[in-house]
Amino acid sequence: MGFAELPATMVANILNLEFLVHAWDFSVATGAQLEVSPVLSDYVLQLARKTISPQMRGNSFAEETLVDESAASLDRLVAFTGRWVAVH
Repeated sequence: MGFAELPATMVANILNLEFLVHAWDFSVATGAQLEVSPVLSDYVLQLARKTISPQMRGNSFAEETLVDESAASLDRLVAFTGRWVAVH
């Protein structure tokens, strides 16, 4: 990946995380509706929990923001990556 040698499975996990979270960023910035299967966002949230280490907080990722445990999995995912989720 340029900065490190990583197993292909980890690179695939990172790409899944990057694509979905940045799709959310883009939808928020443009006001577009983003419809994502909860199965997909649950899966990517689990990848994020395995990929984003505490050492990455403050550098590559902000601290996790708070959302209700009953929030949609996409909201929990983006909160885990340090983004602020608007209450619907």
